[in-house]
Amino acid sequence: MGPLEAIAYSEDSQRIDGELNLNLAKDRRNRSVMLSKPTISVVLPIYNGARYLRESVQSILNQTFPDWELILVDDGSTDESPQLIDEFCELDERIISIRNETNLNLPASLNRGFDIARGQYFTWTSHDNQYRPHAFRTMHQYLVDNPDVDLVYADYAHLNEAGDVTGYTRVPIPERLVMKSSVGACFLYKRKIHEEIGGYDTTKVLVEDYDFWLRASMKFKLQPLSEDLYLYRFHASSLTTTRRKAIMEKRAELLHELLPKLPWATPRDRALGYLHLADVASAFDAPASPFYYALQAFKANPITVIRHVVRVSIADPMRRRQAGVEKSRPKHEQ
Repeated sequence: MGPLEAIAYSEDSQRIDGELNLNLAKDRRNRSVMLSKPTISVVLPIYNGARYLRESVQSILNQTFPDWELILVDDGSTDESPQLIDEFCELDERIISIRNETNLNLPASLNRGFDIARGQYFTWTSHDNQYRPHAFRTMHQYLVDNPDVDLVYADYAHLNEAGDVTGYTRVPIPERLVMKSSVGACFLYKRKIHEEIGGYDTTKVLVEDYDFWLRASMKFKLQPLSEDLYLYRFHASSLTTTRRKAIMEKRAELLHELLPKLPWATPRDRALGYLHLADVASAFDAPASPFYYALQAFKANPITVIRHVVRVSIADPMRRRQAGVEKSRPKHEQ
């Protein structure tokens, strides 16, 4: 071997050694990460969500509770989301990603993410929403302090497209699941819920969350937390805006199916659920007529139906008329 060949051989050896050392360092880091299971696993499904994605991920990076992993599930995005995802994974070793080669929709993407989740507690969020910095710490501590509770959910603020707070939602008691998806957008639950009820139903697109909460409520304890821990963004392209009719009709189908099966529902709860379905059926397509649901409500609890009729036909109109009179009077007379 001549002098020039020896130099070249030496440079190649150094380069190969350097690459091996770099790969070895990466393997050690990945092995260390895998051996240390996080407390909380967060799944963030993404479909063309580049516009707000950075803010959403940053809100997780800003958490005062650091023991989490973030699983980004790219559901076949065609915008800049894949590039942003790569950037986030390089930024923090707690962030990993998987990609669906074709769009699988939200429930399947959630299941793919939770299939590889390693945490004791699960949650998920959307690419256009944000957590308050103390959200994970507050919800985790509540579950630790209240071991009989399996799922905790919290109040949230409303954001507009510009990022301004425009209102607040105070989440109701779990019994209101007979009328709405009362868990809302900010929640944390024990891993065993996901494992025992089988994850998210891929046939329930648009209502996969409501279906999950209803099924979870049949076996586990849900509890509201009266603290604002989340920022929910309303904008022109959000599902709650663009698919409202479809969501309402699918919720009606779901409640029609599951309301009779809820073991915790009292006769009053069932009556309220059927009255809600009667209201929905009067404005949207539903599995049955408003009369059918009203009749089921009366069979479940006649007193609740009578009170509802009195409130809707007498009390509410009187309050509206009174409010109109008060509004029309001069301020000094009010």
